[in-house]
Amino acid sequence: MTLKNSLLIAVTTIVASLIFFPVNKKSFHQDGTIIPSNTSPHMTLWRVDSMHLLDESKGTATLWPCGDEYYFTYHPNVIEDVIVVILNDGDADLNLSLPLNFDSGSSGLVNIIEQPNSSILVPGAETHFIIRYSAGTSYVHVETSLSVISNDPIQSACKIAFEVGCSGLDCDNDGDGFTENQGDCDDA
Repeated sequence: MTLKNSLLIAVTTIVASLIFFPVNKKSFHQDGTIIPSNTSPHMTLWRVDSMHLLDESKGTATLWPCGDEYYFTYHPNVIEDVIVVILNDGDADLNLSLPLNFDSGSSGLVNIIEQPNSSILVPGAETHFIIRYSAGTSYVHVETSLSVISNDPIQSACKIAFEVGCSGLDCDNDGDGFTENQGDCDDA
């Protein structure tokens, strides 16, 4: 076999393999390794405590299903943070649409104080964001939500909601500007 024939066979083999087994730019992980064709990313959200951020093997983590709501209870001048972890527990890269923004309803009392630090999560990787509720001196009811958008083929938008409510002595139940803990008998 001549060099010319060997070259012709090699080129024909390469062309045939590209026709029958096309390669697209989504078939490689960010690190350059090949992604098998039957893989996909899978996004889950977790509510975690600050210990988890220091060491993923410590602290508590609670699965936060899409569509669920977190309820902040009003206490005068108290700040409360909620840490949300985005985890890619699939077997392909998860691409996030950043920055995150509230869909509606934020009054300035509920804010995103820390955005995720990565828009691409390789399988098993996580990133987080922090929501802060800063209560003022008087109660204001707030309802807001945000959607985490990704390339997860099952659920590309995971919407989570936040509400500020009031219970107990810090509430002005009759709207007169006084709370029960300030001696207003009508709010009892």
